[in-house]
Amino acid sequence: MKKAILNALRGLFFYYSSGGTAGIPYFSTICVLTLAIIIHFVQFTLALYRFAHIDVPFFAMPEGIHKGYKYLLMAVYLAPIFFILTRIFPERKIKFKRHELEELRSYRYYFFVYLAVNVLIIVLLVADRMVIRK
Repeated sequence: MKKAILNALRGLFFYYSSGGTAGIPYFSTICVLTLAIIIHFVQFTLALYRFAHIDVPFFAMPEGIHKGYKYLLMAVYLAPIFFILTRIFPERKIKFKRHELEELRSYRYYFFVYLAVNVLIIVLLVADRMVIRK
């Protein structure tokens, strides 16, 4: 399992090594992995509401606060996940050799398909949540 995740990260690193993100491929890769973890967290909380009828907020945010403060709170919530991922997957593990390029090209597509399926699951859970609340 960890090897598949590492290969997907290498594929993302290859994807972000060109274009506008060529200077920061490692940072972009870890940010996408953080996003994937947040997507799973949202799925989990929606599933809790759907199947166990437990209403859990995604992130605790006080009402009526400034938008900049909300961004700061999100950074505080996401920073531990980001730094744990940088420890689990340091840049030296994610960097790839040139002979691995063909194999890595397929993994990046699998990861994007994986994210798309997870977003679809969230949409279905949110739609279900809206129907149940009525």
